[in-house]
Amino acid sequence: MWKSVPEMAKEATRVIDGAWQHASLSVGIEFQEESVRALAELATKLEEFKKHAQAKKDEDTANAAYGVCLYARGVLAFLSMWIDLKLNRLDTAWDSLIDAQNRVGCALRVQPNESFEGINRVLHFLEKAIFPPQLFTSSGHQFRGLKCNICDQEYGECDHVSGKLYMGVMCTRLVQEITEVDHVAIVPDPADKHLRLPVWFEGGVVRCSLTRRLAAQEDKPTQSESQIESASRNEDAPMSREAEPPQPSTETIWNAVLEAISHALGLAFATCGIELQGEAINKLADVEDRVEAFWKDARARNNEVEANTAFVFLAWLNGAAQFLWMWLCIKQDEMEKAWDALIEAQEHFECGLRFAENEGLEGVVEHLHILEHVMFPRQRFMSGGWIYDHAICTLCESVYGECDHIAGRLYMGQMCGKRPINIEVQHSSVVTHPHDKGCRIVALQDGPDFRCTLTRRVTEPVDPSVEHWQFQATILRVSRPRGIVRVEFVASEAEAT
Repeated sequence: MWKSVPEMAKEATRVIDGAWQHASLSVGIEFQEESVRALAELATKLEEFKKHAQAKKDEDTANAAYGVCLYARGVLAFLSMWIDLKLNRLDTAWDSLIDAQNRVGCALRVQPNESFEGINRVLHFLEKAIFPPQLFTSSGHQFRGLKCNICDQEYGECDHVSGKLYMGVMCTRLVQEITEVDHVAIVPDPADKHLRLPVWFEGGVVRCSLTRRLAAQEDKPTQSESQIESASRNEDAPMSREAEPPQPSTETIWNAVLEAISHALGLAFATCGIELQGEAINKLADVEDRVEAFWKDARARNNEVEANTAFVFLAWLNGAAQFLWMWLCIKQDEMEKAWDALIEAQEHFECGLRFAENEGLEGVVEHLHILEHVMFPRQRFMSGGWIYDHAICTLCESVYGECDHIAGRLYMGQMCGKRPINIEVQHSSVVTHPHDKGCRIVALQDGPDFRCTLTRRVTEPVDPSVEHWQFQATILRVSRPRGIVRVEFVASEAEAT
């Protein structure tokens, strides 16, 4: 047992900080489960420490132990949420998140802490990022009175104030004898987020509010029961139709793009059914085919405005598809692919937004950048300085500078870029804010082992030499939006038998 509050705080900080290192979605579940056990042990010790302080009538110590215990249990609930998601316990994951919000929020009221202010913001962001928008029940009722939980007297007749600590116990008002329920309402912002509606009506059918599946189909493919097979688009494949129909207008194409992207973003949450997300990706690919044909037709007619518009649409379609692919990869425990998909989504949306404004998609980009930091451990990257003999224009294959094209601008639906020739690396450095997030340090040495920077698991050694890293500007990798990879679901061996 600790002898003083500083001694207690020192060990609690060590355990909580250690657990927080595993508080990212991509970290291996085995490390998160280990941290949950360590936090549970810490919480038990803190409760015992508080009881000893109460026995000695040491109110300051009892109150300090209460606050630290709340913080520990808050991080425990946060880690439990990631574990629940990975084990497809979606309802429990929601409850774990709300428990984390409540515990950290309560701790901040009685024991302010700047670091946990940031954690509290993360918890409320994740509610909107991991789970689709929810609705809740809220009721109004009449009761005979309120009782103080500390002294058991009628609340208001004692000196205790609700929400304040007294000898390690928070004063609360206990409702006595509910006499009548006045009303029940459905609200988006309730006092108690545990009172969530598990299903709702949409288009004449009942859907699960977390997965968006039909309520009657909740036993259909789950994250752990489905396997995904991707198939790249074949741009040289002949069209299935015999004759090309008349090309639609820009407005018609935009409506199709808007509908597909809106549908995809409505499913871009961790809990949404994996098969629904796959279907949304394929719908994006279908629309991409139409936009691709529109792009080719515009180029054939030398209509630069329409060709450039199609480029923007293709970039946004690819961004939405990569956003969904990120969740599919996460559900398959393919965290490196999930990281790549997230960065691709950022780049594609940002690429399109360079040439066309869209307030809604600007919000999506901001959302993606926050996801990068709350779902993955902070990453480090390689950044290099180099020289080269000359560069080639990616549009006309001339020496860059001898043509009229300017890198980063659109010409007939294609983005101009510079392709360096005979690159010579002058120096390299490790940075946290790189120009190209594709140059990520994928593993770090930990004693005799190398550990993945995303999962913290032991991985294969990496080549630390400069030549191992490719320094490419993002603009070279997005000269034109690449085709959307379609999704095919393959039955597992267990399902096949």
